Amino acid sequence: VETLISSPMVRARETAEAISHALNIPVVASDLFNERLRPSSTQGKSPLDPSALLLEASWSMSLFDEGPKVEDGETFAELKTRAVKALAYLEAHASDSILLVSHGYFLKVMFATIILGPDHTGAEFKKLYFSMQTDNTGISVITDDSTAEHSRWVIRVFNDRSHLGD
Repeated sequence: VETLISSPMVRARETAEAISHALNIPVVASDLFNERLRPSSTQGKSPLDPSALLLEASWSMSLFDEGPKVEDGETFAELKTRAVKALAYLEAHASDSILLVSHGYFLKVMFATIILGPDHTGAEFKKLYFSMQTDNTGISVITDDSTAEHSRWVIRVFNDRSHLGD
């Protein structure tokens, strides 16, 4: 591993810092790899708060279609755009071997973009989302293959957990 890139969000950053220490390489933080961004008015509220529940339900629906934006929460279209930018960022990076620490939902959007292309629909994404199980600390490997016929990126390993043992 030549480069370690991480979302600056707390859980990812803590994981990246542990890896950084073990591999003796610095962490490069990039907001491109953040988890989906919730409406800020829900932050700090109890998950049982009625207004937060209603807002969260509306926002969650916007993550699978081109529906309306819910306050400042990220939409499906915005996530797709960010996934395209994130893949371009990885393509442009000079390292041959990059370790990325990110988040489950965003990684699923990124994988959907690799598999279906940048113009995939919310309905297509929803099918993939519910059939692609991801786990914390799961390892996925993608390679940049500019000679590939349909997609530059090839998913070689998805959500491997063998490093955790039984």
